[in-house]
Formats: sequence, C-alpha cells, structure tokens
Amino acid sequence: MLPMLPIFRPKVRPPILLGMVSTAPSLHYTELALTSLFTHTPLVPDDTVILIDNDGSAADLAISHDPRITRIVPHQPQGFATNGNTLLGEALRLGRDLIFLNNDLIFSPKWLESLLACGDAIAIPATNREFQYALAIVKPGEDRTTSVFTLSPRMTLSDVENHLHGFQALAEFHTNQNILLRVMLVLPFSCVRIPIAVTREVGGFDESFGKGGGEDYDYCLRAIMAGFPILLAGTSLILHFGGRSTWGIENPDEIEAREYLFRTRFREKWGETLYKMLFLEQDMTSTDPELGPLFHPAHLAEFIARLLGRENIPQPTTSMPLG
Repeated sequence: MLPMLPIFRPKVRPPILLGMVSTAPSLHYTELALTSLFTHTPLVPDDTVILIDNDGSAADLAISHDPRITRIVPHQPQGFATNGNTLLGEALRLGRDLIFLNNDLIFSPKWLESLLACGDAIAIPATNREFQYALAIVKPGEDRTTSVFTLSPRMTLSDVENHLHGFQALAEFHTNQNILLRVMLVLPFSCVRIPIAVTREVGGFDESFGKGGGEDYDYCLRAIMAGFPILLAGTSLILHFGGRSTWGIENPDEIEAREYLFRTRFREKWGETLYKMLFLEQDMTSTDPELGPLFHPAHLAEFIARLLGRENIPQPTTSMPLG
C-alpha cells in the first residue's frame, strides 16, 4: 500500500470588513463601484460588506439589496470622520481589518491581495492619481478606427464609458511592472486598509476636522507616531474618479467653509510646516540640514516630532476614542 500523502489546503485568510459610503448625487458611481467590487474581490464566507447609505438614497439601487451587503442609514447625513468611526467601531467589535472605500472607485483583480500583504501597516493601493497610462484600441472593421483610453488624475463616468476593458488591461499591465511598496508620510484614504492592530492602538478619526478633509492625513501622522508605517501598495491599480464621492453635495460657499475649517484645524494641531508640506506641496526639507536627513522612511516619527518641537506645538495624542 502506498503511503498516505499529506493533504495540502490553501491558507484561508481571516475575514475582513469592507465599508463604503454612498450619497444621492453619486449613486451611479456607487452602483459601478459595488459591481466592480464583487466582480474583482475574492470574498470569503465570513467577510462583511457594509454600505453606509448616508442620505437613504441607495434604496433605489438594486445592488444595494444584495444579500452580501448590510445597509446602514444614519439618522442624518454624517461626515467622513463620523462614518469612518462607525466602520472602525464595527471592525473593532469584530476584531477585523477594515477596508474603507470611497464609492467612486473601479477595482481590478488582485487589488485586495496587495493590501492584505502589507502586515500591520496602513496600506493604500495605487490609483490613477499616482500613475497615468494610455491605451490605444483599434476597432475591427473596414475602417479600423482607433480610440485612445487615457487615465488622468480626475475622471468622470463618460471618460470610462465603453472602456472598462481598457482599464482592466492597463491594471494588468501595471501589476506586471512589479512596482515596489513605498513608505509615505501621508496618503488620502479613498481606498485604505486599516489593520485591526492599528485600530486598537490609534483608535478613531478626529471629528473636529468637520465634514471632510484633513482627518485622513491626521490619522496617518498619528499612526506613524504610534509606530505604524503608511504604505503605497503600488503592485495593484484601481481607478479613482476623484472627488465624485462628494460631488454635488455642497455649494461653493459650503465647500469654502469646510476647507477653511479643516485647514485651520490642521495647522493648529500639526503646525505650519507640515501644513505647507502636505496641503501646499512646498519643499520644506531639501535645504534644511537638520530636517533633510530625518525626512526618510526610517525616521518619519522623529521627523514629525522635530517639526512639532520647532513650533512649540504639544505632540497630539496618537490614540483617539471612536466617536
């Protein structure tokens, strides 16, 4: 009799929580994002998908009633930080990593795997904000017309109409480039994995930034100070339309007031130098003999602390309660 061979079973990853927020003006984006999410995400049976229907409008979407989705409707529309804290609280209760998602995204194969491979780091996939490509498509027929699909930092639904296959081809090309992980100081949270270890240590978003803006950069800085790196997981590419998740919600005066609030709050909490670096994209390190050597992936916590000390700003508390 032949000896019994061991049975090798593929390792099953722990379940995760995926959370998305939807609004009435961006419903078309929500529908596309959820369809793309389920198409290109290898869910396991215990994964949880939560849709925060911020104004109750997603009831009109058939996909929002998918049995895999738990739909939550707040008593009144909430800001980014408050909705994020709702999801972080649920992730903490379940003991799971949170994948916090805008509703203006298109996913590609292996997007999730690239985030889950980043250990206890906060990880964000590459998007068309960081990488732009163009694809020439020759249509069959006598005229063999050529169309060009181009990724740009900000896009609309009409830009990708009839070009979803083109985006997936570009995403596959991008993945094959074997782009390495990059340690960052901050990254926007349009699509972010927050490991449960980070949630337990860093806690929730700071809701004093208002309806939206600045709280994701604040969370990154607090995480770095607590010992958790911020990674751009450039091995996969997703499409982020850019600003469409909040498009049409505010009038110009409301936008100006919201931006004034979060920018003022950020300067108050983290100082003028970090504000200029992160929001005005000014170079504050290359000519500074003290700061230059510290602006390095291995020394970012010390870099932040040194900037705060220079401006006599007390180091913000790294851990904040949820809500």
